[in-house]
Amino acid sequence: MIKKILFFSLLLLIIQPTTSFSQNKTNDQRLEVQGLAINPFLIETEIEPGQSDKRSITLFNTTEQPLPISVSINDFTPYGPSGQPRFLESNETTDQRFSLSSWITITKQPELTIPAKGTTSIDFTINPPEGSEPGTHYGGILFSWRSNPVNNAVTVNQKVGTIILAKLGKAEQNGSISSFQKQNNNQTQSFVLGFNNTGNVHLKPKGEIFISNMFGRQVADLFINPNAEVVLPHNTRTFQVNWPNAPKFGWYTATVVLYYGSPKIETRASVRMLITPSTTSMVLIVITSLVGIALIIFGIKRYNAWLRRKYGV
Repeated sequence: MIKKILFFSLLLLIIQPTTSFSQNKTNDQRLEVQGLAINPFLIETEIEPGQSDKRSITLFNTTEQPLPISVSINDFTPYGPSGQPRFLESNETTDQRFSLSSWITITKQPELTIPAKGTTSIDFTINPPEGSEPGTHYGGILFSWRSNPVNNAVTVNQKVGTIILAKLGKAEQNGSISSFQKQNNNQTQSFVLGFNNTGNVHLKPKGEIFISNMFGRQVADLFINPNAEVVLPHNTRTFQVNWPNAPKFGWYTATVVLYYGSPKIETRASVRMLITPSTTSMVLIVITSLVGIALIIFGIKRYNAWLRRKYGV
């Protein structure tokens, strides 16, 4: 049977990998995907134009078979509310204000076939030329390999890479909360926060949401972006924060306080909200109220009848 080739690219979320990509992060710097582990999966560096920064990435074959790989240097662009990177083809570059791929030079190629349970490494330098645009430039080194066929019918071409964020020159740290609202969900109360990075360097906004009731008493304190996920320059990223054990009814005020940059810069926003029961709960409340009213009316009528019998009223 002729094997069909299914191309499936695994794209990393900046800073924080997610289980939806079947990734296994064994520590803060190592990331494993379907038989290949890389260390580190993220590189952040500060470098001046005209200088050179030497770096290395180690690859681990976690399978029992030799693993052929290929290597490419790529730019990427953030897309979607979570800022997930979409890697470009090797002959494509992103906006020159942020492009990094042309500055990366591989100085030591890894073994193109990693032995079973073996390792290899790749050395490279980052060489921004004089006069380069200041701010964060970003790209990645991608490693591709073909996984074993599934049911002898499908071969999957996997890709995983190290994200590289290089900060150059003078940093302009500017950002603001672009949106803040409670998400309408009858099952779980949550907040959706949008942060707009208008500066020229990547930022890691972190903070808290303080929730108080109609009497001003604080009833909850929720953390935002505890894993320090990145918002790239000239990009907006959305963060969702769940509110466990939220009350079922009442007026509340939520105030978000975010900090970003170095030294820390503060930005905040507030939203007033009415939490109402779900449709099912509302039906139960209405039914219970009607039953209660009916019982009260019935009780009053019985009491009046008893008074008439006793006193002849």
